[in-house]
Amino acid sequence: MRVAVRAFRGGWIAAAAGAVLAGAVMIGVQGSGASALDATLSLDPASQTVPSGAGPITVNVSINNVTNMAAWEFSLMYDPGVLSFTSATADQTMLKPVGAVLCPAPIVDETAGTVLFGCATSAGESAIDKGADGSGKLGTVVFAPKAKGTSPL
Repeated sequence: MRVAVRAFRGGWIAAAAGAVLAGAVMIGVQGSGASALDATLSLDPASQTVPSGAGPITVNVSINNVTNMAAWEFSLMYDPGVLSFTSATADQTMLKPVGAVLCPAPIVDETAGTVLFGCATSAGESAIDKGADGSGKLGTVVFAPKAKGTSPL
């Protein structure tokens, strides 16, 4: 998996990850300082083979080495001819110590094959100096196999 990270205004970073089952993930993390640029994104499992008629395909999205994270958002792209989005569930463990956590419903475009999902804290500007540090799971995205084929994520 390759991860590229670039800085945004206001301390946001973005990372794009790529692998067999991890191709086009964008993530934004609100925080402060140059150390936020050291953060990386990972998908687990990095690839999977699912037999025809099998059950759900579950992908965990994690962040590593983040500093002062007060919010996160990722966009996951998939082949809508092969997979159908089922659900996205946030893991609020990293953000709970920062303040109350709000995770709106994911925005899904089944035609384009995109899922936009994220969480933010209610701590406001004070969270920039007291955000979450370290590594952890951001959430889980579940798909259903739709047709035979390969779908990068």
